[in-house]
Parts: sequence; C-alpha cells; structure tokens
Amino acid sequence: MLFGIVSNAQEKTALKDYFVPIPKEVIISSGNFIPNKGRIIAYKISKNNNVRLAARQLQNLLKEKGMHFSIAGNKAKGENPEIELILDAKKVKNIQGYFIDVSERNIKIIGHDAAGLYYGVLTLGQMAHYAYDHGNFPQVQVSDHPDFKRRGVTMDISRCKVPTMESLYQYIDMFASWKINEIQLYTEHTFEYQNHKKVWQDDGALSADNILALDKYCADKFIDLVPNQNGFGHMQRWLEHKEYWNIAENEEVKDPSHPLLGFRKTLSAVDEESVRFVGGLYSELLPNFSSDYINIGGDEPYELGTGKSKEAVDKKGKGQVYLDFLLKLNDEVVKNGKKAQFWGDIILHYPDLIKKLPKNITCMVWGYRASHPFDKQASKFKKAKIPFYVCPGTSSWRSITGRVENAILNQVNAAKNGLKYDAIGYLNTDWGDKGHHQHLISSYAPYVYGAAVSWSLKVNETLDINSVLNRYIYKDPANKTSQIIYDMGNVNQLTDPSNVFNSTFFSLLKYCNQPMSAQRHLKKLTVVNLTKTKNALYHIIARVSESKATSTDASIIHREIESAARLAIHACNLGIAKLNTSDGTIMSVDVDTKYQLAIEMDAIIAEHREVWILRNKVGGLSKSVDYLLETRKFYEE
Repeated sequence: MLFGIVSNAQEKTALKDYFVPIPKEVIISSGNFIPNKGRIIAYKISKNNNVRLAARQLQNLLKEKGMHFSIAGNKAKGENPEIELILDAKKVKNIQGYFIDVSERNIKIIGHDAAGLYYGVLTLGQMAHYAYDHGNFPQVQVSDHPDFKRRGVTMDISRCKVPTMESLYQYIDMFASWKINEIQLYTEHTFEYQNHKKVWQDDGALSADNILALDKYCADKFIDLVPNQNGFGHMQRWLEHKEYWNIAENEEVKDPSHPLLGFRKTLSAVDEESVRFVGGLYSELLPNFSSDYINIGGDEPYELGTGKSKEAVDKKGKGQVYLDFLLKLNDEVVKNGKKAQFWGDIILHYPDLIKKLPKNITCMVWGYRASHPFDKQASKFKKAKIPFYVCPGTSSWRSITGRVENAILNQVNAAKNGLKYDAIGYLNTDWGDKGHHQHLISSYAPYVYGAAVSWSLKVNETLDINSVLNRYIYKDPANKTSQIIYDMGNVNQLTDPSNVFNSTFFSLLKYCNQPMSAQRHLKKLTVVNLTKTKNALYHIIARVSESKATSTDASIIHREIESAARLAIHACNLGIAKLNTSDGTIMSVDVDTKYQLAIEMDAIIAEHREVWILRNKVGGLSKSVDYLLETRKFYEE
C-alpha cells in the first residue's frame, strides 16, 4: 500500500508535506494525541548504545518543539508511558524498517534493528513539526523501510574546496536527517599523509584526528563514513611533483597541449612501486575509519597504454592490464581488512572481464546525464553476480549555478534501474572540477531528492523538494529560498534549450581564448538567448530579498546565491561580447568592453574569496581563483 488514508484527506495531505523521505505506508485515523511532559521508555538502552542514541535524538527533536521528555530504560509497574522505543525484528520484518503507532494514549516506535528505530525517530521528529504547527499529533500508523540498504552521497574535498569541520558537521546532520547512511569524502591528495607533506600542505587537508572525529560523528547517526582515495587515474596532484614521476605512466609528457594526455595524471599499471605506493597510503589512511569499505577509484586512467604500460597493453589488451592493476590494489585493500569499491567506467568497456572480478569487490556504476544507460550497464553486473551501486549525480559541477532538471531525471533513472537489477546501493555524487566554483547549496535539491528516491522511489518520485528544504534546511516560513536556488539551477537551459546538461557558463569562461565556433558547448549560443539568460539571473538576484530564511547560515546562503548568479552573468557578458565580433574571438572584442569585463571579474574574484572562507578552509582557494585569473588575463591582451 502506498501513502494511504482511511479518513481525513485534508490532514493526510498536510502531514505528507512534512515527511522527507515520505514513508511507504501512512494510515491516518480520526482523533489525535496531545503529549504531556512525560517519559520516553527505550527498552534495552543499557545494553545497546545505538538505542541510547536513538532515544537522545528523539528527546532533542521533541525539545526543539517545546515537548520535554525524560528517558528511562523500562516502565514502572502500572505506568503507561507516552512514548516507547522497542526493538522487535519479528514485528518489523525488513532490515532498517520501522513501525510507528500514534494512538490517543501513547506513541510506539518499533524498529527491526537499531537503525530502523533511529529512522522511526526521525520520522516522528518530522511529525512533531506537524504537531507544533497544527496543535496535535494525528492518530496514525506508519510502516516503512528502505528500497536500497545503502544510500549514500559523495562530497569532493580534493578539487580546491575542503569544508571546515564546522561545515562538515552541518552537512552530516543534513544528510542524516534524510536517512542517508553512507558518506564518502572524495580524496586525491587532501589527507595529511605524514610522509607526503609537500603534496597536501597548502590545500587544507584533513588530519587523522579530523577523520576519527568525523567517523564517530557519523556512526552516532547510523552513517558509514567510507574512505575514498583515488589510486590510479586522477593523480595529477601527486604527479605534478617530480618526486613521484617514477610511478607515473609517463615520466615525460610528450604533448603538454593535449587536453587529456598533457598532464601526468595516471599511475603506471605495470610498476610494482605503484602498488607499494598506494598500499602505503592505505596502511596510513584506513585505520582511521571504522567502515568495512574503501572506494579505491580506478576511473578515467586516460594515459593507460601510452607510456610504461604500452607493451603490456599491446600484448594483453588495455582491459586486462587495467584489471590486473585493479586486482593488485584490491589485494592491498584486503591486507588492511577492508572491501574495495571501484568506479565501473573502464571495466564496462570490456564486459567479458566483469566475470573475472572477485566477489568481494563492489562496482560503482556511474553516469550523470538524464538518459544515462543504467539499464544496459546494471544488467551486466546482475548477470555476472557482481555487487554494484548505481551512482547518479547532483549535476552541479562545471555549471556554476546548477543543473537541477538533469539531476532529477538522472536520479530517477538510477533508482529505477538499481531496483530493477538489484543494486546493493545508491550513491549520489557531487564533484568540484576546475576550481569548484559552484556552491553546495546548488546541490541541496538533487541531494535531498536522491535521498528520498533511494529510500522509497514509488512514493517519493513527486516529492515537493522546495517545501521540505524550506522547512527543514533554510527554515524559511515564506517558502521562497529553495525555489530561488532551484530556479537558478535551471537558468542554464535558457542558453541552449535543447540540452539540459549544458555547461554554458563554465565553458564560456574556460574557453575564453577560443572562437565561439570552436567549442561544441558554445556553437548554439545566440546574443538573444544569452541576453534572456542574463536578465533571468538578474531577476534571481532581485528575488533574494524575498527569502525569509532563518537558518543560522541564512546570510551566507544569500551571498552564495548572488555570487553564483553574478559569475554566470559575467559569463553571459563575455559570450555576448564575443558574438558581437566578426570572428567570435576575445581578441576582436573592443578595448572598452574588455576593460569592463576585467572590472567585473575583479569584483567577482574579491567576492569569491570572501564567500569561500565562510564555509571552507582557505587552502585550495588560491588554486580556485587561478582558474578565474586564467580567464581574466585575456581581457588585457
């Protein structure tokens, strides 16, 4: 049964708006429950710390709404406690499942396990918001459990932006409130490896002490903090230092102008020293995490077969050489008592090799476009009996303002096919390519939507994203803030209506020195469309005054909206200036216009610096600014 009701349709609709994720089954009866000051009876609390955590969470959630309850481990003789927390796997059959019964006399939350009890507590906490607004708890029965047992998110802490610990705690609280139970902090070089200080010392890396604190904080919220350390491709931040060239696929870069092979990014797949190097990283990193897993990366090793591994690739094939190296990394993971996850983009090109994967490894099947072929790809792992996740994304990277519509379609696609082919997990990814110029608020809508559809797709596909974000995250009684950010996340479609995944603003800035006709991302742009887009962005800025956000970071949110919009407006101005020339180049733009562009960029960079440090460590900021300065220099030529 879906979200249902036996009476009082108006109350059902009102209550539904308070849930995130929406539970699988909700039945409302006539009558209500009005709590007094009483006791929460949490059975087995003395022997199960997770029950204690759930009880404390409920106590705090109720206190926020003026309901003060004490906690006890059992009821007194003859006592009829108002709230009872019960573990009973016989009454609630599904793992992480729960049942809530709100009667006229009391409330019972029954969990299949401690996690289920905790998720029931979160749902009752949302009902407490409803009770605060409407004067009572309705009589209701809620039966619920997740579609995917593992429901995760990634945050990119390697491409310039490393959040402060305060920010990370805030984000963890947010994800936990949506019943997320896995977080990965994507890492290339931003962990304080003691023998590699040169690599991370200027970039705000997290220490072992930081990780231990985050791991505990996550565990208390039933979240598995999974270590994520790339160790094949995406190793540029290591290989830019000469000390590590000996483990690079190419010690000498033959063509620095090549967009993919012009940098040292990939470790040698045929060098045992590469394996020892990565194994050394694991031995220092992994003991700080309580998780049983590590994501070892393995995606996009573009240089594979172009240098040291060329002979092996010519002899055995690129797929086999890739797999051989992956298996050696997996051996290092096993030595450290963990299980490996890896990105599946390369192995999917060699489907015959999938069956050679060990059963203790999990493939992360990723794709970020609305129409990504999750159906075709997931079926390969299902057939080979290899465990896998579906991994959509927030679509915010290389966007500046977000790409919300694409993200929503992408995530539904992933959820449907993940369920169809029995994926063991769902990981919603977020990245920070080329300067990490987007703010995380541009990912909130895709994040919460992914959390909801991975919990229960059928009842959450039409989730009112903006309503729940305004209520719980932005705390905006005017219900405006999230809609403003959501609309900003779709402005990009005005530049090229035929492509919901377009990266117009990013591409205009990155390819400033190239003719408009030279880039496929920019060929369809017109002065008319860019002008419409610019006006829409100015309207976004004007609407910030409508926001009545009362969250502790409300002032930061307002600045983030405006700074993102102004950078996108600047990109539009740049595009319009180039389109108004005979050849579409920045060199042909008149001096006065370029001078104005330079003034705009200087103001944007100054604001970017100020807003950055409100949530993030200063390490990495200079590299983020360098990408903007790279564009600005063409205004002076």
